[in-house]
Amino acid sequence: ISASFQRREEGRTTYPRSHPPTIGELSSYPKFRRETLLHLETKRILSEANRIAVPAIQGSARRRAHDGHEIEKSFAIPIQVVPLTEVMLEKRFGDLIPDATALTSEKHGHVLLVEVTVTNRIDLTRRARYQHCNVPALEIDLSRVGGHITRADLKHLVIERTDAKTWLFHPSYAQLQHEVDVAADFELSERNRT
Repeated sequence: ISASFQRREEGRTTYPRSHPPTIGELSSYPKFRRETLLHLETKRILSEANRIAVPAIQGSARRRAHDGHEIEKSFAIPIQVVPLTEVMLEKRFGDLIPDATALTSEKHGHVLLVEVTVTNRIDLTRRARYQHCNVPALEIDLSRVGGHITRADLKHLVIERTDAKTWLFHPSYAQLQHEVDVAADFELSERNRT
């Protein structure tokens, strides 16, 4: 491993968080499993990115009137490409240390937190901690990436595609869900009154 990537702390080798080692540098060390290699390479890709595609935000409210009539209200914010002005790796954000903290435009919430998972998805406790931060937080789940993947294909998956991404939290979701719930409840009360 190149000396520029490593430093010694209390007898163990660590790496600067802003610049993870490459897959080639780590591949000769058996202790680094596929999970670690994918995770590190994905963080490297994120650190070099100036944009990222994010999944749609969708929600709905369904109600059934006394006469059996179905009421459904829904909302959808389509897939978007979010510009990134700066990406910091493993930087503390409140009580969290996400894999990447990206600065973005006001339109997209100023900050986007990103977690990369390979085998262990984000549990409900950690999801609640992201919700408490009240900023957009995205999970990139690489568990479906099996076998071999080229860096180019991984980069395309991480930056351009949305099928491996889910929102851990998005502040717009709660507000929009509240609005469709209120609209569905209003229509239900009107229908049941007649």
